[in-house]
Amino acid sequence: MGRNRATSIASTRSGETTTQELGSMYDYLAKTVLLGPSGAGKSCLLHRFVRDEWRVLSSQTIGVEFSSKIVHIADRKSSSLSNRKRIKLQLWDTAGTERFRSVSRSYYRGAAGAILVYDVSSWRSFEQLQTFLNDARALAGPDITIILAGNKSDVIDGAPPPGAGYSYASTPSSDYGLPPPTPSSQSSLHYNLNNHYTVAPEGREVSQEAASRWASANGIPVAVEVSALNGENVEELFNRLARMILTKIELGEIDPDDPQSGIQYGDLGWDDGTSSITSGHPNGSVRWRGGKKKPRTEWEEVFSKTILSLTRVFQSLRSAVPSSLPLKGVNPAALANMTWLKNINPTPAFPAYTGPHKVGSIDVEIPTSELENPSDDAPPADIPTVAFRVFYPCRQDSEQKAVRWIPSPQREYIAAYARFLGANSAFAGIFSLFPQLLQFTSIPVHTNADILEPTTSSKRWPVMMFSHGLGGSRNAYSHICGSLASHGIVVVAPDHRDGSSPINFVHTPDSQSKEKIQRVDYKRIDHKPSPDVYAARDTQLRIRLWEMGLIHSALLKIDSRSRLRNVAEDARSSGGKDTLTQFSHLLAVHEPGSISFAGHSFGAATTVQLVKSVFYNAKTHNAPDSYTPQYVPRADSALAAQITPRNPIVLLDL
Repeated sequence: MGRNRATSIASTRSGETTTQELGSMYDYLAKTVLLGPSGAGKSCLLHRFVRDEWRVLSSQTIGVEFSSKIVHIADRKSSSLSNRKRIKLQLWDTAGTERFRSVSRSYYRGAAGAILVYDVSSWRSFEQLQTFLNDARALAGPDITIILAGNKSDVIDGAPPPGAGYSYASTPSSDYGLPPPTPSSQSSLHYNLNNHYTVAPEGREVSQEAASRWASANGIPVAVEVSALNGENVEELFNRLARMILTKIELGEIDPDDPQSGIQYGDLGWDDGTSSITSGHPNGSVRWRGGKKKPRTEWEEVFSKTILSLTRVFQSLRSAVPSSLPLKGVNPAALANMTWLKNINPTPAFPAYTGPHKVGSIDVEIPTSELENPSDDAPPADIPTVAFRVFYPCRQDSEQKAVRWIPSPQREYIAAYARFLGANSAFAGIFSLFPQLLQFTSIPVHTNADILEPTTSSKRWPVMMFSHGLGGSRNAYSHICGSLASHGIVVVAPDHRDGSSPINFVHTPDSQSKEKIQRVDYKRIDHKPSPDVYAARDTQLRIRLWEMGLIHSALLKIDSRSRLRNVAEDARSSGGKDTLTQFSHLLAVHEPGSISFAGHSFGAATTVQLVKSVFYNAKTHNAPDSYTPQYVPRADSALAAQITPRNPIVLLDL
């Protein structure tokens, strides 16, 4: 189910949000693909919708083209402007020729909507629709929202009326006085044209009745005719698709939390249930989403850092590929063999895990009040929960949805990573295209899937605790953790709230079950050694070790089937199912020396400090005189009994 829409920023912070800022905000982002045979006019249709111009010089699309536009959908029950929903359509124009099908079809995945385009003056283009429809439903899912659109509704037979602007249903020759198509985005504004008609030698070949019958037979609810040439019904076409998608969201037929749904929450669509987020700043001030932003003055620096590798890829492609690829004079076989096109898919993806098992994953956040602290020392921070993600072998028939690599709220995390790289908070608004692509990246695991029965002789899965480094999170090392899980290890990845992550959100349910969210921001500490730096890092280590001790306590309770409240976001969407009880009596966590401890960078330092602090306990082993432990557990604690010389330790980039 979708979350509640946040309170309108315009009404909440009146006078503080500029028109320009509101213009770039939206409630939902919907991935939409334009499908259909070559020559149907998909690119011209997209150009007309986005720029309201006729694209005079156009050519076949090679691979895909991308654009986006925000549409406003009025509330059916209210005429108030404040009740309008803003849907950002992320539009992918896919190539219709067979030679590019392997490239363009890869963009069907994760699409929420599709516009199936044909040429009303070409029966052949209409006959090819079934293939595109089948591919869309197979790759994007059977529930994808589809509209059938017949382009060139302005078609006329023979010559156009004297003085009328016109286009051609097929490639025009020089006899008509127009230049042949070239790879260009020039529009009618450059030529001062006012086109109204499409000239087709045979006139209309596909009737509205035939199109409607075909749409009905194939389960497509809407069939319309449009004209990219004069703009007739183009705006209505995209608005109607956006309304249909929004209706499905509101009815619960589309879950924006599902990475495969093709829907993302935007600046206005994410709500934590309270309309505000408590800031991690010392004054405890409230930070409002979408509040007044600072001038965007530092985004260039971060852009160069984060996009450097992508820029190099495109530079190498541009040096290897001609700057223009006119359709005439190019060997079709050469186009078909351009395998480099497969490498420019801008949507990142993780490779499949190498192990024999499918991997499940559960997001866990448990109140510290329900866990036994192995140490008698006071908690080093006022953090009411501990959070971690569990990666584990799951049943082979698991088909649950994947997990988004960037957690929710994604815009907050993207802005936090931008700040981590050196930008100010306003960079998230500038960085609009690439974060949206990253938002669709998912971890190849199955959310809340049933755990696989252990194949070990002990009938318990081995367990590893993996601590992340600076700038990391519970998802950052997902491929390492997931790969280990695919080989039969239950991996627990803590989400440290010590200020080492770009951002954290702490869910703190009170006695009235009203959720509040506390925000923990990244703490920038100098990397040059000094007494102040050592003190700051020691403070972070004490928080991390305290969390590791509590997570170990949580694992013991989970294995013993003790009921624990899981307040993590994924748990709230599990339909009331207690997803933790399935792990009972299946984890090898009780025998001394059975748990593996691992970490990367600062996480490796955390691992070293954990095993040293616990092992060199004053009542168990003799510690060197010069050693001062960062963490002192009780000698009779289960954690002290667990860590022995037998524990496997994995340190990455210590």
